[in-house]
Amino acid sequence: MTIKIPRFRRVDKRVEQYEADADDGARLVVVYNDQWESWFWRVERQGQTTVAGSAPDWIEAQERAISAWIATR
Repeated sequence: MTIKIPRFRRVDKRVEQYEADADDGARLVVVYNDQWESWFWRVERQGQTTVAGSAPDWIEAQERAISAWIATR
């Protein structure tokens, strides 16, 4: 089984928010929170958050979102 890794794109220029649409309908979201000075990520399916977490930087948040998406397929 081949898994096509979704690509993140910036969706809001006012805040650091990026999204990626997966081929199975899931949406991966990574956003920076100024107040917490941390990156947060989540995987959404059918409009509901299925798994979420935080990471110290953008790359780690992206990797964790992708890993969680693969694990919950």
